[in-house]
Amino acid sequence: MVFLAGSLILMIAAAHPVRAALEVSPVVVEAIVPADSSMSGAWSLKNTSDHALTVTATAISYVDYARGDRSAPAPPWLRIRPTRIDLPAGAESAVSWTIHLPLHARGESLALVFFEEKKLSRGNPMIGRIGTALYALAAGSALPSAAIRDVRVGEDGKGGEFLMLEIVNTGNVHFRPAGTFEVGTDSSPAPRDSEPRAVAVLVGGGAALPGSSTIFRTTAFPPLADGRHAIHWKLSTGTIDRQAGPVLHGDTVIEVRRTKQESGLDDSRGSR
Repeated sequence: MVFLAGSLILMIAAAHPVRAALEVSPVVVEAIVPADSSMSGAWSLKNTSDHALTVTATAISYVDYARGDRSAPAPPWLRIRPTRIDLPAGAESAVSWTIHLPLHARGESLALVFFEEKKLSRGNPMIGRIGTALYALAAGSALPSAAIRDVRVGEDGKGGEFLMLEIVNTGNVHFRPAGTFEVGTDSSPAPRDSEPRAVAVLVGGGAALPGSSTIFRTTAFPPLADGRHAIHWKLSTGTIDRQAGPVLHGDTVIEVRRTKQESGLDDSRGSR
């Protein structure tokens, strides 16, 4: 199983295709908590089936999860209650969360909270698992920063191409990048007052987590010729700690070689 922070995880083990019975909302929680203070909230759970469900809730830090320690206990800054609920058919309930950050907390912590449902379907046991992401940011401590490590050209199968970007989050808070990429006709950056050869827009929605690199892609544009192409990029980082995050920009040159079926980053001069 691969977890993408901010997305829904659903795993079902059954002998026949079945519909997930449990609904959980929200699947992403972003809390900004003053240091040495607490904050509380809740997830809403609903049993959409005509069978009773038993639901268990467990939490694990993203750090433990990413290194494969799936049996690690919940992070010390997070408490969830209750951890077990019996839901009759059509019933709704809630699971509360409480975050308490220590006095000198800095940056952001991430926990994954899983809700596992168990019931019988056609006489067979069925287990469904929904994963949610809970971000806890110490108020006033966000240091957003990022860099583009690599740029590749991919084919969309419809006669067009797109850019694949490896964005490294070098800060201490997650962000969801969005932006544009102007592709010049030669190895010089596209003049700002002229029409660029192509404009690609980053396909957003995904989160770049602190200390990690994430692959994003752009919308399609007409195929590039072999040779060097300059790209001027400009990325916004959305809202961070209740204010607009920094805008990242710079110039990158890529080399397109059809014979090797590979295109890659040649040089990067970005600013943060």
